[in-house]
Amino acid sequence: MAQDSFLDTPTRKWQVSVPPMGEGNGIVMETDDRAVFATSSDGTLTALDPDDGSKNWDFQPSASNGTVPLSSNGQVAISQDKKFMVYSVTEDADSDNAICKVVALGNPAGDLLWISDRLEGECAGTPVISSDGRLVFLTHNSNRGTYGHFSIVSAQGMGRALFSRANTVAPYSPPGYVWNPILGNFQDNENNQRDVIIWSYAPTPDATEVGPGRTFAFQLNSDFNNSTSDFSVDVLSPEVDWQATTAPLIAANGLRLYWSVSRSKLRAWIRSTNSTGATNSTGSNNSTGNDGKFDQERTGGFDFARGDPSSLAGFSTPQVDDLENPTILCVAGASTEFYCLNATSFAEEWMISTASLIKTEARFSTKGDRVYFITEDGVIFSYNASGSATRNWEQDVGNKVLSNFDLSSDGGFLYCGDETGQVSAYQLSSSTLPPVTPVTREPSAAPSMSSPSFPTASGAPNFPTNRPTPAPAVPSGASSMVMLSSVLGVASLVALTFVL
Repeated sequence: MAQDSFLDTPTRKWQVSVPPMGEGNGIVMETDDRAVFATSSDGTLTALDPDDGSKNWDFQPSASNGTVPLSSNGQVAISQDKKFMVYSVTEDADSDNAICKVVALGNPAGDLLWISDRLEGECAGTPVISSDGRLVFLTHNSNRGTYGHFSIVSAQGMGRALFSRANTVAPYSPPGYVWNPILGNFQDNENNQRDVIIWSYAPTPDATEVGPGRTFAFQLNSDFNNSTSDFSVDVLSPEVDWQATTAPLIAANGLRLYWSVSRSKLRAWIRSTNSTGATNSTGSNNSTGNDGKFDQERTGGFDFARGDPSSLAGFSTPQVDDLENPTILCVAGASTEFYCLNATSFAEEWMISTASLIKTEARFSTKGDRVYFITEDGVIFSYNASGSATRNWEQDVGNKVLSNFDLSSDGGFLYCGDETGQVSAYQLSSSTLPPVTPVTREPSAAPSMSSPSFPTASGAPNFPTNRPTPAPAVPSGASSMVMLSSVLGVASLVALTFVL
């Protein structure tokens, strides 16, 4: 939709209450503006009417024994065909018994489709749905957040776990992704256009220094035919001197990757479709060719002011004005500064200092000419994205804001939630959302799951037998190979066959 003229100052249209929203949670506008989805730190997902804020439904899965606490540190991910959504919840976080589960609900009505097999440890951020809607990828960390796991569950197979790789070196960051990249030979050939998932080592919960660094990728073979026997994780590089706590942004149809990493730095890789290489802002030339990978030395980056401790990475994923053809990149580091940079040369467009940290991702107006961000102390800022630091307005939310916010598809409305669970809608332009059919179906509580049984180094995994009742809308899958790694050591794999 075309964006109308901006208002001089935003107008709050409505405000409603949901459970408190913490770091990693966020507002996601439904693809067709039919609902505003808010995830909360207690594992609740709430769907609100974008026009008046009335509650369409809310959902919170049941814990195994009805007493262990639930938590969530991610947002909703919506499938490319818009038919379903997923988010992740953790049972008994910060304990030796933490369990991660993926919940799938119909979009936008919120009917329960499935709850995944139980995965060891705490969920890390937001899961990723494959472009064809068949698989869900996620990272999760066990042993009180010190061991990293990358797992794949089957959407067609009602959340059945298909593959997992674990390591005892460090936990994992949330995953970034690109659907159908132009290039990407992580598996079998340089023209493989299947989805790519990328993540890295992350700091341990109590880290004050930078630990071991390494980046990873997953991609299906170009001739993938439902067999998971050839699933593998690609280690992108030798050990690097940084870690990350957020997902990377993969832009330009898979040719660019931007990442906020340790010591408040931005690191970037720009790949070319020819063999001439790319020149970064410091003058070095990386002749990367057309391999479509991010396994060589970075193309460029930027060093922001450091936080406290100085090892801290930035709190959010970098954002760009145009995902397919980025020209401006905006992000906060680990201190009280917000930056906008040239997305290719990484020259500074402008920077401002703020009164508090910035833990939310930035958002751009539809045309990319304005950027919005929210400081931790609850102030929304609007600036011109390029040129000098020209402020358009600021708006006090009233409470601390730790979770991400979103815009309507035409950029005319901004939706945000604070740490107390107050969700507000602000009108930014003279546009009005088209009327939508109210979504009123409220899903029933999810059935409880049985206790998990994890694989060991010498045996095949056992899967829980108590599963949620499948929803008819999700087709059953075919026979497939399953691979699950041991939770001990790195990449100790076992295989077995079952029917999804």
